[in-house]
Amino acid sequence: MSKLNALDDTQADLKGLLMETLMDYSKHMMKLGGLFLLLLSKGLNLDRCNLMIWIAKGLGALALYYPTFPQPKLTIATNNHFDYEFLTLLLQDHIIVLQLLHKNQWVVVPSTCGALGHTVMANKVGTRVLVLCSFSTDSVSSSKLYGMVTQLLSQGNPPKYHATTVKDYREYYH
Repeated sequence: MSKLNALDDTQADLKGLLMETLMDYSKHMMKLGGLFLLLLSKGLNLDRCNLMIWIAKGLGALALYYPTFPQPKLTIATNNHFDYEFLTLLLQDHIIVLQLLHKNQWVVVPSTCGALGHTVMANKVGTRVLVLCSFSTDSVSSSKLYGMVTQLLSQGNPPKYHATTVKDYREYYH
């Protein structure tokens, strides 16, 4: 019984340490996300507040662990999906197994592309640890429409897609 209690205490300590670390990491990611959106706003010649408002909507942090598996093609670490967050920052390890769907085929690519259909596979060489932080929009239940930034539109640069709600986007792409 004492061994079990000691294990429970160790797990509780570990959980507390992990939560504390994740909270600290999240604070740094909020700063990085803010800087990234500030630079993006400047690059697009937009008012700083135009994109910075997205930071105020919330940050989701997720740590993913994928153990080694001898036949990675038989596993899918995450299902094929499209991210519906405004911005996702991914801290990944040295193993590149992010895959994008291109012409109905999964292609392994460095994770430098935009919000495209993608999946993550397990690896036969080593375990993987990914930490991602996503800056989200309003909640899925919101009826707010999202579309192109109006300051970037002109007669020569019309919208490339129609405005949609987070709920409709998620239902269609997720």
